[in-house]
Amino acid sequence: MTGNKGESARERLFQVLEFTRELTSCRSPGKLLGHFCGGARQLIGATASGILVADEVQRLFASSGLEEPFASRLKDEALAPGGLLSALLAGKLPYRTRDLTLDLPVLPTNLASLAEGAFMALPIATSTRNYGLVFFSGLPDAREFVEEDEQLAQGLAAHLAIAFENSRLDDESHLVEGKHRALLEHLPVIMFQGALGQPNPTLYISAQVDRILGYPRAQWLEGEGLWPKVVHHHDRARVLESAGRLQSPGDRASLDYRMVASNGEDVWFHQECAVIGLTATGAPLVDGVLVDITQRKRAEDALAASQEQLRQVQKMEALGQLAGGVAHDFNNLLTVISGYADFLVEGAAEGSAVRHDATVISKTADRAKALTQHLLAFSRKQVLRLRIFNLNTQVVETEKMLRRLIGEDIDLRLDLATDLGPVKADPGQMDQVLINLAVNARDAMPAGGRLTISTSGVTREIGGRPARHVCLSVTDTGQGMDEKTRAKIFEPFFTTKEKGKGTGLGLATVHGIVQQSGGSIEVTSSPGEGSRFDIFLPVAEHQAPDAAAPRSAARRSGGRETLLVVDDDEAVRILFRRTLERCGYQVLVAENGQAALELCRRHVEPIHLVVTDVVMPQLGGAGLVSAMTSCHPETRVLYVSGYTEDAIGQHGVFESGVHLLSKPATPSELARKVREILDGTVDEP
Repeated sequence: MTGNKGESARERLFQVLEFTRELTSCRSPGKLLGHFCGGARQLIGATASGILVADEVQRLFASSGLEEPFASRLKDEALAPGGLLSALLAGKLPYRTRDLTLDLPVLPTNLASLAEGAFMALPIATSTRNYGLVFFSGLPDAREFVEEDEQLAQGLAAHLAIAFENSRLDDESHLVEGKHRALLEHLPVIMFQGALGQPNPTLYISAQVDRILGYPRAQWLEGEGLWPKVVHHHDRARVLESAGRLQSPGDRASLDYRMVASNGEDVWFHQECAVIGLTATGAPLVDGVLVDITQRKRAEDALAASQEQLRQVQKMEALGQLAGGVAHDFNNLLTVISGYADFLVEGAAEGSAVRHDATVISKTADRAKALTQHLLAFSRKQVLRLRIFNLNTQVVETEKMLRRLIGEDIDLRLDLATDLGPVKADPGQMDQVLINLAVNARDAMPAGGRLTISTSGVTREIGGRPARHVCLSVTDTGQGMDEKTRAKIFEPFFTTKEKGKGTGLGLATVHGIVQQSGGSIEVTSSPGEGSRFDIFLPVAEHQAPDAAAPRSAARRSGGRETLLVVDDDEAVRILFRRTLERCGYQVLVAENGQAALELCRRHVEPIHLVVTDVVMPQLGGAGLVSAMTSCHPETRVLYVSGYTEDAIGQHGVFESGVHLLSKPATPSELARKVREILDGTVDEP
């Protein structure tokens, strides 16, 4: 008998151990509850059992030995507020009784059958969390639950709590892992591990490499792998040199470099890596991360480009100021040279050596004047004046300067149409167009070549109607451009030249001038085939005006009016006074605006016209004219200046009705302009 009891105890022990092993290995709450109810009821020997689970995560119910209709009603009652779970948890657990109705006289509905016979309830809890309770009811032979039954049930409930805790921890772990995975997958970071010096050094690389660079992860790990093949060729030597310095545990490297993505685009990375140990073969084992910094690099490049553009603008502004200052002084000198040369020509006998020499001086001064205009056009500082002219004339006049610009190793050819219509534009601006296009062509032909400038008459549609145009074509045999470059050449500051060799403003200026002149520009180019720029300007409605009358002809008109000449250059002042006095005028002179204002206040007679320089020390021309209105409101004004138009505009001159004569001005030009203003026949500027 004793042996049978021992065998039975061992068998039951094995059953309990197997049951608890199955509990702790189960991770599904649904399977866990059903498995526990049936197994625990059999081990305890109860008629029925149930589990009530209610925490912040889940509300579950399972039973064994209860009919399904009754079990469903019991579930609704037990899990409801104030139901069995609440009633039992409000008491002291574990709870054991031979008759439930004796301890709980008022039972919730549907619990009558549970009150028949013995009843036992125990908590499902760990040291930190209470999941619910397990109950057992009914025993054979109407016996009640004893201490041994309670201890066994407590042990089983403890294992069930551990199983719940494991399941909860697994869920939390999976949740955290999922969050970390999602975070890492969205970060622009690639994690890697490699063994340096191996045919394929990449041992591990994270999945983001596919999204960021476009290469499947398997390509990095199989065969010879991709690193360093995808490292940009300009950075490869630097990256390999950095890797070569990683030899011993603790060695670190930090650098920025580019990789070429599968679509051909450059992707910038910041790499941080360190040697964490050595492989079995002694190769350095490296862990590291690659952070995508492409957007940051683009922002840095954009900032650098903006700063470079600002420097170029400041450089061009400084050049413009320098050109304006040089032009002012040079134009004053040319005014004097040209004026006195005219006096000599007028006073010398026909055919004399003096007349010949003076004529040469006068023509040379004209050439110097044209050179000044070319320099101002090159620096984008010329005075803007629209005129009707023949474009062929402008091309021919600019030819000599173009030949000096492009050098002897480039063959310059002109192919000009003979039946060309006139255009209305600024000749100085058109000079600038030719200069910029010629310089651009020269830079595209470093080993020499051919530059052809041609003109032709064409018909183009404007607003759906045919219109006559003049086409100016500039063609070179240079390196040419691809489509991507061609699409950007007119953008301000875009240049294909190396840093410091180009401003990126030349072609942008050409485009702006053509548009302001009412024209359009087209470009034809391909790599190795040269480039052709076609500029289309509408034909002017009226023919170009006749050539200016001879210089001496304009001086036939004079007068008796009183004029005031104001200029800080003594030679110019004397020349203007002599010119106007020869025409019969009464001439007053002053060396600056302040002296002129004092003279005006003392002079009670009318001053019919003031001929004044714009920029002078103490008081400029605009300030003088403004102050004169109180004492001589009738006085008309002619501004004369050797500065560029933008410099003059800064001194408040360019307003409606203001007249300007640009230096160098010849005596005949000055006399004609003065007479026109006094007679009211001058064209509005």
